Amino acid sequence: MVRSKTKHAVVAKDNKLVGIVTIRDLIRARNLEVISIVDRIETRTNIEELAFISEEITQILKGLITENAPLPEIFDIITEFYDRLTGKS
Repeated sequence: MVRSKTKHAVVAKDNKLVGIVTIRDLIRARNLEVISIVDRIETRTNIEELAFISEEITQILKGLITENAPLPEIFDIITEFYDRLTGKS
């Protein structure tokens, strides 16, 4: 959606409209994903368990960059992940 500069995407099933997704919907979903990752960081008990989360963090950050998200938002998310991870040590 960002690349094509559209604000809405039609969701269809069997050539029938079943919904519309907006940029706002995607932002909300991303925020929930960030909260979910922070929660999983907090509940992990060893480094091996935390290692599995690193790929998810990478994917979120790549998505933010692809979307041209504002730098303060990207930095806030990076800081939150860093603070949670370093707090585990």
